[in-house]
Amino acid sequence: MRLQKPLILTAMQCGFLIFGGVLAYLVYHIHVVNLGYEMGQMQKQKKELDRIHTELQIEIASLASLDRIEQIAVTRLGMTSRDSNQKIRVTALDQKRKIPSVELAEREVERKIIK
Repeated sequence: MRLQKPLILTAMQCGFLIFGGVLAYLVYHIHVVNLGYEMGQMQKQKKELDRIHTELQIEIASLASLDRIEQIAVTRLGMTSRDSNQKIRVTALDQKRKIPSVELAEREVERKIIK
């Protein structure tokens, strides 16, 4: 009887150790499976974001097209192309008169047209 108590105690300890090891393995395995699932979802999301990024890059290129900008300037804003002898000088500010140089250039063009 004395031998049976330590033997039963030792068997129970071994059983708990084995149970704990199996439980730890299962928890680890479930964690790895969850990480794999999350990684798959993130890869799908990355593909979708890459597709959207490509579409946006194409849209940027089309919106920045000089032909399109010229068409909008002519049709919507009523602008015209400049004459070959017309020059517009653009600087920050005419220091003497304190007016923007674009306005000054427009006045010079108007003077040439009137003369």
